[in-house]
Amino acid sequence: MKRKVLLIAGATVALWLAVVPTASAGRWSLGNGPTDLDVSTAVGFASGNICTTHIHGRAGLSTDTDPAVTQPPQPPYSPLTVRIYIAPGGTLAGSTEESGGMRTPAGKLVKVFRHTTTVAPTQLTPPEEYFDFQDNPIWEYAAAPFQFTIPAGKIPVGDDVLINQPGRPYLVLRAVACNQASWRGKTWNIRAAGDALVTRTSTNLTVDLGMFGTGDPTATYFTDCTFTGNFDAHVHYTLNTWPVANATRVGLLVNNPTYPSPNGSVTIERTSYAASGDVGSGENYVINAIDAGGGFLDRPTAATSGDLRVSQVGNTMTAYVRDASTANKYVQLGTSPAYSGPVSLGLQVWSGIPLFNGPIQATFSGFGISKGTCS
Repeated sequence: MKRKVLLIAGATVALWLAVVPTASAGRWSLGNGPTDLDVSTAVGFASGNICTTHIHGRAGLSTDTDPAVTQPPQPPYSPLTVRIYIAPGGTLAGSTEESGGMRTPAGKLVKVFRHTTTVAPTQLTPPEEYFDFQDNPIWEYAAAPFQFTIPAGKIPVGDDVLINQPGRPYLVLRAVACNQASWRGKTWNIRAAGDALVTRTSTNLTVDLGMFGTGDPTATYFTDCTFTGNFDAHVHYTLNTWPVANATRVGLLVNNPTYPSPNGSVTIERTSYAASGDVGSGENYVINAIDAGGGFLDRPTAATSGDLRVSQVGNTMTAYVRDASTANKYVQLGTSPAYSGPVSLGLQVWSGIPLFNGPIQATFSGFGISKGTCS
């Protein structure tokens, strides 16, 4: 059975605009220059896409002088302004900024569609390094989150979305319709494959995996917002229909910054291994941190309800479990190296056709974040 999160195929391929992404831990973007923007683009789509209803990320302050040589300006910092502009696809690349908006190459003046002012940026320790078009280093030394929640239909699919801090280089992305839902105060991306059905209420996510699909049954919710730095999150699980040796995993996931492509997460799971041919046996809690450079650890359990928790402090993630057998107190399951960049959190129920012994039904409830900000 495939141990990690199953990759969902068929992502829409988008056209490139005036965007040149850079591979950095902080994901700071190059547009028509270093933008001082870390924008969370549409997950599961090709680079250069953004969701029509939820635009968010970080705005930053940068220096091209090595902070190890010359200390950057120290806090406090002033709040930052972020603006977005929209226009039909292919029209905003090459625009120039004027006092009244963006002047397109065709001569049209496009006015600001939305703007926001961040809270005061906080210092980044250490500063986050990336490189410009000439491979010169840039260091973002402070940042603040921003977000826009936009009613459906206000940004047409296929439109250009230009984002900038006034007077700074801009980023142009293509608007796409993302499969998202609001649950427990967060915006979630949704993926499903095989015979998987998710029923959502204001408090619960109930996942049914059936026997009639031709692909591996998988249902995934993962946060559209991302964490940078320390956080602590938890979720309660209940196994409603759970045959013996069903080869299903019920997990809280910490996803790498480009999840679900490539396919990798640290998973904290309540797992039932198949009777034979699986990577383990019996009923277990599992931490699988191989994708982040950690290990794989089982803890046998007979619990059919309990809590999964993950905490990141510094460069280490720690997984905990709690149920009646632990006197309803969290006990440590294992640790893993932290991912170097921002991460999202996921809730997933998954199996593999060759070993799956269903049907099964599991419910998530009580998802919460006790430390950290998902922005």
